Amino acid sequence: NDGEVPEKVHRHAENSIEHKIDEVGIKLPEECPALEHVPEVEDPSIPDFVVNYKNQARPIVISGCMDDWPAMSGRTRWTISRLLQLGGPRTVPVEVGSNYTSNSWTQKLLTIKEFVNTYLCDNPEEIGYLAQHQLLDQVPALGEDVRIPELCYTGDEDEVDINAWIGPKGTVSPLHTDPKHNFLCQVTGSK
Repeated sequence: NDGEVPEKVHRHAENSIEHKIDEVGIKLPEECPALEHVPEVEDPSIPDFVVNYKNQARPIVISGCMDDWPAMSGRTRWTISRLLQLGGPRTVPVEVGSNYTSNSWTQKLLTIKEFVNTYLCDNPEEIGYLAQHQLLDQVPALGEDVRIPELCYTGDEDEVDINAWIGPKGTVSPLHTDPKHNFLCQVTGSK
C-alpha cells in the first residue's frame, strides 16, 4: 500500500523536537537596527491587514485563517500517510544538503515515497528537503485540502503562487528576502 507509513518514519514523527523561537539564535552585524517583536493577530480583516501591516511593510504572524482547511483536521489532515497515499509515486525535486549555500548542496529527483523513506525517517544520512515546489498543482487532491486566505488577494496580481516545503527537523533556509510578498501557512511542525 503506497499510503502505508514505514515504522521508522512513525518513530521519527513521534520523537521530533519542536524548537521555540528563543532557542534559535542569529548573530547580526553590529550596524543592524534592533529587531522588533513581530505581532500575532487573530484573523485580521482585509482593511486592518492592508492599512496596518501590508502598506507599512510590517511582518505579522496571523492565526486563525487556516482553521477551516481540510488539511488541518479529520480524515484529510495532512500526515505522512496522506502524502504517501495521494502522491507517493509522483516525482519531486529534493534539495540535499544542510542548506542551498553549502558547497555540498545538490538536487535530486525522487518519488514522494522515496523522499519520505530516505529523509523523513529516524537518523537520515543527510538532510533532504522538498522545497519551493508547486506540489498542490502536481497533486490536485492535496490542493483541495487548502483554502487560499482572502488576504492573499490584496495585491496587484490576480493569481497566487502556491509552493510547498516539506522537510525533517534540522532543515534550514538561510536568511533571505523574496521578490514577492509571502504568506507562510504552517500546517504542521514549526519554523
